[in-house]
Amino acid sequence: MGLFWLQQRYHFWQHKISLSMLLQWSELKPLLALKGNVFIRTLALLCVYTFFIIHSAQFGALVLAANAILLNLLMFSSYGLDGLANVTESFVGVAIGEQQPIKLILRNTLISAAVVALMLSVIYCVGGRYIIYLQTNLASVRVIALHYLPWAYIYPILAVWAFWLDGVFIGATKGAAMRNTMLLAMISFFVMWYFTQSWQNNGLWFM
Repeated sequence: MGLFWLQQRYHFWQHKISLSMLLQWSELKPLLALKGNVFIRTLALLCVYTFFIIHSAQFGALVLAANAILLNLLMFSSYGLDGLANVTESFVGVAIGEQQPIKLILRNTLISAAVVALMLSVIYCVGGRYIIYLQTNLASVRVIALHYLPWAYIYPILAVWAFWLDGVFIGATKGAAMRNTMLLAMISFFVMWYFTQSWQNNGLWFM
């Protein structure tokens, strides 16, 4: 369907494409540099996520199961917020490419992202209990998941800024700045974990 739409809109099959056009280093270098920085960003994020799972297991099977359920809520939030980040990325990229002002784009996309984050937070506040109950029928896991559910309330409101800025920086092809910020965030995560180990599972969620 995507190819059909592109053909209808841009008639791209009528354009001749040669191997030399595809292998122009001057055109590929900025793209590869951006994707390389995105890869490092994602690797840092996966390191933190893996660390979270490993240390959840150290608190026992019930806590690990409860955390996995709550992570599903966070993942659901991430899909919604990341969708808005992709929209922001597209609008910012087009505006910069066409040398148009981006102030209005930044404002509108930020407001949209904030509204979605608030909606997600309200959904978890009102229906979080029922979402947990749908995922498990084990009473002991439900009790633990409900105990830590408030962390899911605040996650969308705190995470929305990171997702939005991710879209802005990728759209502006500022991959190096985004990469460095994520590496700094990862280091901050481990520093905070060192000082909050006594909080146990709450310390993990706090980070």
